[in-house]
Amino acid sequence: MEKRSSISNKIAYLKRGDGPRLVFISGAVRGREFSIKHLALNEKAMLGCHQEADLWFSGATVRDRHAVLENVGKQEWTISTGDRNALVKVNREPVSTAVIVHGDIIELGRHKLVFLTNSSPARKPSGAKDLVNRSLSRIFSSRSQ
Repeated sequence: MEKRSSISNKIAYLKRGDGPRLVFISGAVRGREFSIKHLALNEKAMLGCHQEADLWFSGATVRDRHAVLENVGKQEWTISTGDRNALVKVNREPVSTAVIVHGDIIELGRHKLVFLTNSSPARKPSGAKDLVNRSLSRIFSSRSQ
């Protein structure tokens, strides 16, 4: 098996409330959280089902190099398509590249993730906030049972 990039070592499972992270809110891995707080300025992480993806997850609608997440500045992140045929949506809108903020819902194929930081949202996505709140409350209530 080939060795994954050093960024893979920086993306780790963590407890809620600990810096910038992606939380799966749908699919078989619903509730899993992945820290991205260790990505340095201008450092990128590949998301997809390729064995060298930094955040690996699979599914019929996930491409090998589905999306790229990048730290573009203090508290500023972007997500872009990693494969020209990959579908990436932010708050239900298809994007090729988008700045993401706290509370944004990212769709990669059929998987939905929420981008969380320790800051409050810069914008309020239409309808997305309620979905995030419902999804997160279900996730964390099932963990406590």
